[in-house]
Amino acid sequence: MSKDPLKHFSKFLSLVLRHQPEVIGLRLDAQGYVFYCSANGVWLSEHIPPEYIQICEQNHD
Repeated sequence: MSKDPLKHFSKFLSLVLRHQPEVIGLRLDAQGYVFYCSANGVWLSEHIPPEYIQICEQNHD
């Protein structure tokens, strides 16, 4: 097991989002997204640590 808490969290989040998002109370939209992109291209989510916020590289609409 990794001693890096961010790496551990990242792996957990990937597992949940890929297989069972409902376990942590997430609902995916029809396209499978739970994150929202602002008009200036920044991913928004109140539940994700700032280290995971990234600039959108493409439009998912």
